[in-house]
Amino acid sequence: MKQMRSDMEKVGIGEKFAYSLGDFASNLIFALACSLITYFYTNTVGISAAAAGSVLMFSQIFDGISDVLIGFLIDRTRSKYGKARPWLLWMAVPFGIACILLVCVPRNASMVVKIVYAFITYNLVMTVFYTAINVPYGALNTLMTRDQYQRSVINIWRMTMAMLATMVVTAVTLPIIKSLGGDQAAWIKTMVIYATLAVAMFLICFKCTRERVTEELGVQEQVPVKKALKAVVKNNYWLLLIGVWLLYAINTTFSGTTTVYYAQYILGNETLMGPINIALNLPAVIGIPFMAPLIKKFGKKPLAIAGCCITLCGCLLMLVQPENLTMVVAATLVKGLGTVPFWAVLYAMMADTVEYGEWKTGVRTEGLLYSASTFGAKAGAGIGSAIVGAILTANMFNGMLEVQPQSAVSAISSMYLYVPIVMVALQIVCLVFYKLDKEYPQIMAELKIREANARKKAEGVE
Repeated sequence: MKQMRSDMEKVGIGEKFAYSLGDFASNLIFALACSLITYFYTNTVGISAAAAGSVLMFSQIFDGISDVLIGFLIDRTRSKYGKARPWLLWMAVPFGIACILLVCVPRNASMVVKIVYAFITYNLVMTVFYTAINVPYGALNTLMTRDQYQRSVINIWRMTMAMLATMVVTAVTLPIIKSLGGDQAAWIKTMVIYATLAVAMFLICFKCTRERVTEELGVQEQVPVKKALKAVVKNNYWLLLIGVWLLYAINTTFSGTTTVYYAQYILGNETLMGPINIALNLPAVIGIPFMAPLIKKFGKKPLAIAGCCITLCGCLLMLVQPENLTMVVAATLVKGLGTVPFWAVLYAMMADTVEYGEWKTGVRTEGLLYSASTFGAKAGAGIGSAIVGAILTANMFNGMLEVQPQSAVSAISSMYLYVPIVMVALQIVCLVFYKLDKEYPQIMAELKIREANARKKAEGVE
């Protein structure tokens, strides 16, 4: 009974805040890698949009594969710190160093050297170190508690910090770089600041969190790879959420990558990306902390669908006057309101599929489930990056030119305005079939009975 109580005990505010710092650290770098790195490659070091998109596509595919490998390693990690927490300690400093190397592309080198350097360093950051620190960070949520409501609250904390980091990076990075001279040296100085902050926050997250589930349930039997993969494939609710993540990743890549181009070539100033992204992320920063009562009252699925519907309305509103900054910001604000309920529940929904999979298959593999879920998201981001780059290049975009041909401007506008409409509509379709909210209490009751019987058997009690 002590074991069953401990993994459901209350997680304190200090621990929730410490955990949320991990997502702030993650998104300091991830937001830059998703929204600005293509712009850096094309407009600062002169790499073509198609080459930059290809670098990101193949890197994201490799990144997804490394996610699964790290997931297996997490499930097999046994240390005095637990199975997920130690990765934050081991990977924080290497991750920070790799982030700085990312923007040190040799400016005067040949184009081939630039592309090869970009490919190697982007993979070093995202495929190796980001994966090795972020996948364990995500899995840590399932190990801090098994209480469904507490997981939702922890998710609220982390997503608030994630959105805050994204807002800060997308709003202030270009103005900071411009104030530092606007050249590659300015990018390097800015990255040094971000990387240092990220390392410090990951270490605080490591120090101030606790893995209750692992500590109280004891060392579990290592699951063979084939058996673990079969269990993942049979987890139908996890598969639905993978679909949602894939669609969201494609949407985010298209809109995130093209925002800076849209601001520069349609609205007339690349720094207008700042107010646009503030409008997108500020509602989440303010609103997500207040979502806990609504989650308890309505459940996670209705809130996720409601969020997508609001976002879709914002996408449609932007079509009214797409070249008017006020309208773009207003429509983006509506889209941002939609992210509030969506992001307040998404990671908690993913955490719930761990117990569902354990109940359905008898196999618990939180590391593999989280890593495989990020594989879907990163595959979507990779596909999106490649398509964006290919479309820009096919329409004669050249980042070193002050004025772009009309074909490139039209392509940027179409990607920014219309792709999100399709992606959000498909997310709603996927979420309609998610019904785990109603089934979860009974699943947890049955799991507790199984665990109690297993303990009695292990202790020799008939």
